[in-house]
Amino acid sequence: MSDEEVRRHSVVKITNPNLLDILEKPIPGGLYDPAMGPLDENSPCKSCGQRAYHCAGHCGHIDLVSPAYNPLLFNTLSNLLNKTCFYCFQFRTSRREVENCVSQLELITKGDIVGAKRLSMRQNLQDKKNMDWVLSDDIVDLEDSQGSHTSHSSGISGDQNHYEHNSQACWDSSQLTEAMSVLNEFLKKKGRKCKSCECNNPKINKPTFGWFHVSGLSDTQLRSNAIRRSRLDVAHSGGGEERPSSEVVNASDYSWKDDSETVEANSFIATSDTLKKSGKKGVNQTRNQDLEEPNNYFSGPLLPSEVRDILRRLWENEAPLCSYMCDIQQQQCKLSGNVAGYSMFFLESILVPPIKFRPPAKGGDSVMEHPQTVLLGKVLQSNIALGNAHVNNAERSKIINRWMDLQQSINVLFDSKTANSQAQKDGTSGICQFLEKKEGIFRQKMMGKRVNFACRSVISPDPYLAVNEIGIPPYFALRLTYPESMKKSLPAALEAFNASKLVLAGFWDSGHGESCSHVIPYILQRVTPWNAGKLRGAVINGPEIHPGATTYVDSVSTVKLPSSKKMRVAISRKLPSSRGSQSGKINELEFEGKFVYRHLQDGDIVLVNRQVKLLLEIPEWLKV
Repeated sequence: MSDEEVRRHSVVKITNPNLLDILEKPIPGGLYDPAMGPLDENSPCKSCGQRAYHCAGHCGHIDLVSPAYNPLLFNTLSNLLNKTCFYCFQFRTSRREVENCVSQLELITKGDIVGAKRLSMRQNLQDKKNMDWVLSDDIVDLEDSQGSHTSHSSGISGDQNHYEHNSQACWDSSQLTEAMSVLNEFLKKKGRKCKSCECNNPKINKPTFGWFHVSGLSDTQLRSNAIRRSRLDVAHSGGGEERPSSEVVNASDYSWKDDSETVEANSFIATSDTLKKSGKKGVNQTRNQDLEEPNNYFSGPLLPSEVRDILRRLWENEAPLCSYMCDIQQQQCKLSGNVAGYSMFFLESILVPPIKFRPPAKGGDSVMEHPQTVLLGKVLQSNIALGNAHVNNAERSKIINRWMDLQQSINVLFDSKTANSQAQKDGTSGICQFLEKKEGIFRQKMMGKRVNFACRSVISPDPYLAVNEIGIPPYFALRLTYPESMKKSLPAALEAFNASKLVLAGFWDSGHGESCSHVIPYILQRVTPWNAGKLRGAVINGPEIHPGATTYVDSVSTVKLPSSKKMRVAISRKLPSSRGSQSGKINELEFEGKFVYRHLQDGDIVLVNRQVKLLLEIPEWLKV
């Protein structure tokens, strides 16, 4: 949820770290505020006036003093920063690679996954042969052959009007998988030197989960960057030097901080002397500042407010690709807008769930708080401590440490596995752990589809199963066989059934011939001209390919299908020669046939004993 959605769903702002007063009553503004629902059964809800049984619960929120990283997208943010140039605020790769990635994502958005893969293969072939092909011409050829999207005569630019609004509301599974693959392939290619402005970028490390640290540049890299920027300054002011062939947007604005930086970040930067401010805001302004930089330039912690400013400029310069990046994360198949799409990487408010879903556990005179309430309390305390550090001049030197404490508290709230020490976990479970527990209980114990060795009917809605179907994994379908054969008449089938004492799946109405004749072919179906083709294909596939078969049986012998495909093909040629499919034979030979133990397939009928005590046998259809 975005920060606006959090505040829209919230009914109260949580500001007090205390839960109860001296009279054991909920404190307004605390995590047990009556506006989020009654704490006990007899108290009314302050928001809706209902009792605990009828009140659905109401959410609150915690406004963070300073922005924090979204723990769920932190790894993606790390890859994105290592791909971003801190001088020109574009991707460090060549413009051809960026345009190729945008073209692939546009093809995927319009459903042409094959065209996107062809474009990727063509690009890889082009890189291997090192040929100077024009990407726009390749795209035009691909569009003409596929008829999937409009041409890009001069590559992809930042013009948003070039991209039409897609009517599809969300990605399907194949589109989302392919789009994520293309994006991950693009982000994993890292480099320290930008191919647009040719400046060297610092290395970004992650000392702990949820925090960035920037390594300083060497003297050689600093001098190289200064010379490069001085040439850009001369070229921009009308000098003799020309700009690089690829258009560089905001290349002169080489510091990611501007005059509108937050007070919090400025106070820390002035204290720790980590980053050098630049007073320039646009490419059309002249600069008079010294190009020489100290050795600690680009060295120190990278604050969330600074990262947000970096992404803001990146979203302005790389709007097309960044828009698709937002759509992939939100699983939408339309351009979501580029103004504040980078805000998904940051948190400015935390949603507090209703009291109904985190009730305290009472045992005698002692009360044990819900784990989620404990973690929310730590986030609130860290947030208040950071706010005090901003206000109190004596604690300004502690801003970074308290900012890190706030980030760690948020990380543990989302996922306790990200805790740096066992003391931070404190035996509590984060939101991810609660979801994993619910998922395991529901899928393993109720739905029975957690592992490949479990197959049973479900009690929950399943879009892939009908009400009379049982889902089985492919592991079962390849190992459970079904002897397919057929009798020429119903009495002969019943005679064979009674003689073999087999369980006739679906034969629950022995008094009606129609019901029996409808079910019998599923159980005792001999090789005949009507099913010989299907069974031949099963024999050729063998035991490892579904739908296949494992055993071939005739009146002479029982043969386990070999691993050699040629031998299986030879066996399959015997199936049409079954004398059971011929007429004019004597009665003993008329029903002689050949059996094939094939794999379980969709539509096979089995008997299910729902209740052991009731001995209720219900027919169910299989679904592989």
